[in-house]
Amino acid sequence: MKKFIFVSIGVFCILFACHGKHTHYKRECSSVSIAVDSLGVDEAMNVVGKLKEVVELEHHRKTKGRKAIVQMQSPDKTTPYFWIQVGFSTSYRFEPIYNFYVSPKNGSVFFYDTMTDSIITIEDWRMSVQKKK
Repeated sequence: MKKFIFVSIGVFCILFACHGKHTHYKRECSSVSIAVDSLGVDEAMNVVGKLKEVVELEHHRKTKGRKAIVQMQSPDKTTPYFWIQVGFSTSYRFEPIYNFYVSPKNGSVFFYDTMTDSIITIEDWRMSVQKKK
């Protein structure tokens, strides 16, 4: 039980530290209008937040907790996408439901299929979900 509490506190500290880092950047740039060709973290998270699966997530699941959208990774040399997880957050843990990748260049959304360890387009993922029903 002590390990679980320690890990939970660590995860929350990391989430709050990352949130604070992005908030600080937002404050620095809020007074300057800059034209950029790529999406930032906030825009990528907004794109994911508007997906119908994310909007309807609470209606389909009877889970205690609140829906949460968490940025797991920014684009880097190995992965040129924002990695964003959507799930439920309780006072004890974050339970991821969906893993999305968003291209910062054009805002296209991809789904990470954990069963096949592959990144597929959101349209292909939706078709595979419809076939399973």
